[in-house]
Amino acid sequence: MPSGKNDSGPSQVNAVVYQGWKMFEVYCTRCHGEDAVGTTFAPALVHSVGPDGRIDHKAFWLTVTNGRPGLGMPTWGNQLTPEQKEDVWNYLRARAVGGMKRGRPKLATGAKKDSTAFPPAQGNDTTFIPPFLKS
Repeated sequence: MPSGKNDSGPSQVNAVVYQGWKMFEVYCTRCHGEDAVGTTFAPALVHSVGPDGRIDHKAFWLTVTNGRPGLGMPTWGNQLTPEQKEDVWNYLRARAVGGMKRGRPKLATGAKKDSTAFPPAQGNDTTFIPPFLKS
């Protein structure tokens, strides 16, 4: 993500991206760095999930769920609900494609803080299986 005046100040984001940012801050920042820019310990996810990155939605989901113990990536399995994983994905994609600046975002006017990436009928359904994992 380029630095400069377009990459500073709070972004106005929807509830999905806002929730994803919150989850990322709690579970991912210590290894992947503030704003997903990476550290000496873990890669920059802002690049990995970007248009030229090698991590697609399915690979992200499987990695977060199962971890990569040999590389130091913990297994988040059932500690994060499917909705939380999806929110983190949407946050990372927003950062990767330039839809969100660095730093703490602001919830867009009128957005509900507790929205998820799924329709209301599935909002708390932790048995949700993403379409790409269904057999």
